[in-house]
Amino acid sequence: MTSRSATYARPAAFDRFDGGSDRRAALVLLLCVALLAPILSPAIATAQGPGSGALPPTDTRKDVRSRLGQPSMITPLDETGEIVADVQFEGARTIILEELYSRVKTQKSRPLSPRQIREDVRNLYQTRWFFSVEPRVEDTAAGPVVVFRVLERPIVQRVEFRGNEVYTAQYLTELIGLKPGSPFDVALNREAAQRIEREYKDKKGRYFVKVDLLKGGKPEDREVVFQITEGPKVVVAGITINGSKDISAAVLKTKLQTKTQKFWFFGGNYDPSTMEDDEAALRSYYQALGYFDIQIKKQHAFSDDKSKVYIDYTISEGPRYRIRDIKIEGTDVIPEGRIRPDLQTRSGDFFTARTLTKDIDGIQSKYGEMGRINAQVTAIPQFLPDQPGVMDLKLAIDEDEVWRIRRINVHITGANGQPMPHTRESVILNNLVTFPGELANPQLIKQSERRINRQSLFEGGPKAPRIEFNPVPEEETRLAQAIQYGDRTVRGQNTERTAGYSLAEDDADDVVTQIRGQSFDQFGQPVPGTPLWDNNPGGDPFGPLRYGTPPPMIEYREGDLDIYVEESRTGRLMFGVGVNSDSGVVGNIVLDERNFDIFRPPTSFDDIIEGRAWRGGGQTFRLEAVPGSIVSRYTASWTDPYFLNTDYSLNLSGFFYERFLDDWDEKRVGGRVGVGRQITPALSVNATLRLEEVQIRNPRGAPPPVDLTSVVGDNFFSSARFSVSHDTRDSAFLPGEGHNVVGSFEQAFGDFVYPRAELDASQYYTLWSRIDGQGRHILSVNGNVGWSENDTPIFERFYAGGFSSFRGFEFRGVTPVSGTVETGGFFQFLGSVQYQFPVTADESIQLVAFTDFGTVDREVSLDAFRVSVGGGLRIMIPAMGPVPLAFDWAVPVVKEPFDQTQLFSFYIGINR
Repeated sequence: MTSRSATYARPAAFDRFDGGSDRRAALVLLLCVALLAPILSPAIATAQGPGSGALPPTDTRKDVRSRLGQPSMITPLDETGEIVADVQFEGARTIILEELYSRVKTQKSRPLSPRQIREDVRNLYQTRWFFSVEPRVEDTAAGPVVVFRVLERPIVQRVEFRGNEVYTAQYLTELIGLKPGSPFDVALNREAAQRIEREYKDKKGRYFVKVDLLKGGKPEDREVVFQITEGPKVVVAGITINGSKDISAAVLKTKLQTKTQKFWFFGGNYDPSTMEDDEAALRSYYQALGYFDIQIKKQHAFSDDKSKVYIDYTISEGPRYRIRDIKIEGTDVIPEGRIRPDLQTRSGDFFTARTLTKDIDGIQSKYGEMGRINAQVTAIPQFLPDQPGVMDLKLAIDEDEVWRIRRINVHITGANGQPMPHTRESVILNNLVTFPGELANPQLIKQSERRINRQSLFEGGPKAPRIEFNPVPEEETRLAQAIQYGDRTVRGQNTERTAGYSLAEDDADDVVTQIRGQSFDQFGQPVPGTPLWDNNPGGDPFGPLRYGTPPPMIEYREGDLDIYVEESRTGRLMFGVGVNSDSGVVGNIVLDERNFDIFRPPTSFDDIIEGRAWRGGGQTFRLEAVPGSIVSRYTASWTDPYFLNTDYSLNLSGFFYERFLDDWDEKRVGGRVGVGRQITPALSVNATLRLEEVQIRNPRGAPPPVDLTSVVGDNFFSSARFSVSHDTRDSAFLPGEGHNVVGSFEQAFGDFVYPRAELDASQYYTLWSRIDGQGRHILSVNGNVGWSENDTPIFERFYAGGFSSFRGFEFRGVTPVSGTVETGGFFQFLGSVQYQFPVTADESIQLVAFTDFGTVDREVSLDAFRVSVGGGLRIMIPAMGPVPLAFDWAVPVVKEPFDQTQLFSFYIGINR
């Protein structure tokens, strides 16, 4: 400090020096003083006495203590060499001292360390118990005393729940997050009480629960005590709907969220908030059927002990409106004469929103085929004041402009929002049925969206795959002329780029290269193929070309298709159990990966850990184990629905199969290779190669026939099968309309050489339904005809009987026999007619009446014709899967003496 003062101070004596030499002498003198000051100052300070005016000696201990309030100035070397006599806290009123002492390391009889005091202050702040912590050191006769002066925050000292029986104190503590040591806040305490009430109401049906704050409602409190009056569990004991004439109360109850309690235990919790939703649902249901004047009044009443509530809806349906006239406006591009004949909604009919929606979709579909993707049809009801129950319907059409697809952009998000997905873009592009250059047809775009959804590779619900059509700027509108481009299709090229659509390197000429979902010219720009001409449903695809007429010039705008998907968990491990009258009891263990990629093996250990290996190709890999008491089957299969990015599917499978039949034991080991193609949404073709080793053991019979003994042991079986199917059913599990026809031809070669042909057909009719389209009564007609040459081995012949074949007879109970052995037939003709209808409003229970008929014979003949009649029960339980539980009773009325009959057959399956 002395040297710095000498350097910058200017003593008054220096003013006497003048001139250059004087200044230089002064500077030299000043420099010498500065250099000698640090050496001479201690000696000078020692020589001076107490009255000499010098500073008193510095107390290092007090200097360190003075800096306790400035923690940033304390260093690890700041040690005083003293021993702490005591540690005290000032301002601690509610917090237990023992808890405070446990938070500091400065203790009695330990060295006094400002550094440690600083750490103790930090630890005390971290408890969040204090607004401020100020340390100081006081000298006493016993030595230094460390004092921490604290200003407390309000802290919860204790939390108590009283009156709770349904929920434990631990559960409630976790629910509200309030515990000793938490910040004390009256508002938070009251919110916690409300949260407890909601939990009781929503989860336990305790509608009359009340939670009071005995303590914790005042700012000076430090304890929180909840007094809980749980009240009775309130269940919906009954729902009545009065006044409904045209629609049954049972049907209306299926529209309500509120349900009554079942079997004195299941469901029925009372939630008054759902009553408003229930009323809105009833009103919407009625109005969709044309009851526009519907009036609904609701009320509820509690039992004396408040444990039951009875809900009553009183409905005044009013008239159901008929349509007097239908007006169509805004038709310039498509004449009204092409729209009106296709309408299912007609003058004189009752208004039905379901039918009207189909008509609107049909009209928009016509415009969509012309590329008018944004065409809108608005239905406007016009009520007639002088004619109650009668209305006019106006269909206002906005025809929009013509739009084309410029390019397709795929946006894939990883599972749970991760930025690095593993699904290839080709998995999405392969499912598209519309491409760049084509007219923007909303029906094809929706169909593409449904195909992507059906893969089950991506998230559903709000995150379900979606396709957006986004217009390009209007200044890019141009005139397009339909030109017949030569085109060449290259599957699977350049599809793995993010929005990466470029030409293959060898496409330097003017030939268009189409990459599954994208077409480009030699400059890498997307171009239209011929959809403006070829896909125009109103044009003649041959006339203009035949007569040399050039395609018309049509103005259109362009837009891009943006596809957004988010990956989901595609791997599944499922367990199930089933029992039926044909196969006995079977278990089911399935390991399934729906987004498999056989061409993506792991290249590092991280690929395996992070789930990139063998994934992302949209293929399916499945391992299945089905052990059973009568039948056991173990299979491994791999399927690529778009093999090498083509329209052909490829399936490879291997299996082990074992069954204990009445007349022999059968074991099969083999594999299959299948190739298929979906030609249209309804039409598909398949070819399959079978290679199997069939082992026949333990022949039974007295004696067994030669047909059986000739194949005892190991048999190599191979065949090639070609099939064509046409499926227009509206549902795979419970169809009500459409047909399914499958024809096949199979040629066996190798150890067994013979041809085989089959035709299987089903047709479904809806005979009656409610006015809302539900509650369908369905008539189904099924038939099967099969023929196989006489060289067919016994284990490949036709057999009938059992739940899925011919009810009223045992499994394989309809067949020619030799002695007591079922030898199978070379000809089969089977048929069935079934009538199915629901007996409950929610259609969970349905009844069936049926007759099965047909024969299996060694030659083409109907001599041994059988007939059975019966009825059955179908029970739908959503938690057990989409296939209903089935129970059938059948009685053979025409049969052969050697047939094996069976009155009852059933199927029960559970999959999780």
